[in-house]
Amino acid sequence: GLLIGIDGLVGKVNETSHYLYHEKWCFEILRKEVECINQNQSDCLCLDIGGDLFHTTGKALCQKGPNFLGTVVQNHFPMKDEDACFVDRDSRWFPIVLAYLRGTTKALRTILPSGSVERRALYREARYYSIEGLCDILR
Repeated sequence: GLLIGIDGLVGKVNETSHYLYHEKWCFEILRKEVECINQNQSDCLCLDIGGDLFHTTGKALCQKGPNFLGTVVQNHFPMKDEDACFVDRDSRWFPIVLAYLRGTTKALRTILPSGSVERRALYREARYYSIEGLCDILR
């Protein structure tokens, strides 16, 4: 009887040990995800484009190669206030510029303007920001 009780207890200890190991493994995965999210949040910056605020990361602004916005971020240009870097441009086209810089090129085709006047306006913005890849798409 005592051996059966001890075997049962050993089984419960092993079962609990496996459960705790699994929980620790899950916790470590979540901890790494939260750490990554926190790192991305610390890289968050605010751009004031023509009076409208846009939030993004320095990485997003720089990942498509050298451009005006990447230079602004890397060189810490003076801010209009404590929180935002002001760029005196038309904010109407900036969501498309930002979508391109974030790497959403496939989705970009669905949001590009179809009219020639609008495409030229977006092209001018892409040229201003020195974003050659977006200029190529708009040509």
